Order: sequence, then structure tokens, then C-alpha cells
Amino acid sequence: MTLLFPKLDVSIIFDKYDKEIFLPKLKNLKYFCLLRGRLNSHIEDGDQLIAHFTFIDRLDLLDKFRSIGFEPHILENGEPRFDKPIPADIADKFPTPIKQFPDIAQPYVQKLFGYDTFIIVYENYFSLSICDKTKKNWHYLTEKDLELAKQFEVKIEESGLGSASTYEGQTQYGRYINRYHYPELLN
Repeated sequence: MTLLFPKLDVSIIFDKYDKEIFLPKLKNLKYFCLLRGRLNSHIEDGDQLIAHFTFIDRLDLLDKFRSIGFEPHILENGEPRFDKPIPADIADKFPTPIKQFPDIAQPYVQKLFGYDTFIIVYENYFSLSICDKTKKNWHYLTEKDLELAKQFEVKIEESGLGSASTYEGQTQYGRYINRYHYPELLN
């Protein structure tokens, strides 16, 4: 498979982090991986810990959300939604429907296990990423973020969601620091 974004050199992966501290903690994660932000880009989306999970259909998606304690917003007929052009100053007040399930709103930032989590649904998988918006330098990860990801993984195991873990959405981008792209580093 052709990479749309190349693999990173190890020195780049850990240029902001102490490799001796971060690497053992990354190796200890089963579902979450490090997603490096776009480097040297006008888009600074920051680094994040992210996990992807597959779903089969609408019911499976709803079941998986509920298994981790998230009740999705089901859009009512006639409820205003962000699916047509609207003024930018009010756009954030309306839910955005999931493309293949227009009656369910994209979750975006939700509380999971007591922490802010960014959830987004793609074609046949969804992602969970830990987003601590209280940090001054939100675009850098901390040891606390890695510990929190490990706590999330315990909850994911308990819920049964771990069986749906996937590399879907990660295989074409070398900035996902996972066992798919970097087995020599993480195994």
C-alpha cells in the first residue's frame, strides 16, 4: 500500500519527548497509538493518542458507543443541523450529521470515563482520542496523557470494545506511530 504520508525517523518521532520515558509507555498501550501532528505545516493539529474501532452498521455503532457509556445524539426530524451552508457565527450551535447515518450527530468532544474525548465517525470505523483541553500546551502530550490512555484501555477491555480495534484509517499515514508502521520500535 502506498503511503500518503511517509514514515517518520525515530529522531523526529521523539523530537519533543524524552524517548526513555515515552517509548516504554507507548509500548505498553494496546489500542491507543501516537499520532504525530503535521510537522512544518500551516496546520498545527498537535500530537494525540488515538484509537480506532470498527463497526458493521448503525446498530453496531450505537451498541459500541453505549458499551463505553456514550449516548449519541439522535437527531429529530426538523431539528436544525449543520448539513447545509449556514452563517459561520452560528455553525457551532448545530449538530453535524454522520454522513452514512444522517439521524445521528457526529459526537466530536464528549466526556468518556470523566475525561474529554474527541470521537469522530468515519465510513466503517470511529476514532477516540484523548483531548485534555485544560493543558496550556494542548498540542504536546504528557506522561499524564499516556497514563490516561492506559486507564481508558482498561475501560475498553471491560466494555468488550477492544475486539473491534483496527488499524483502519491508519495504514496510509506514517505519522501514526503504531505496531503496523513501527513494529521494530513498539514490539
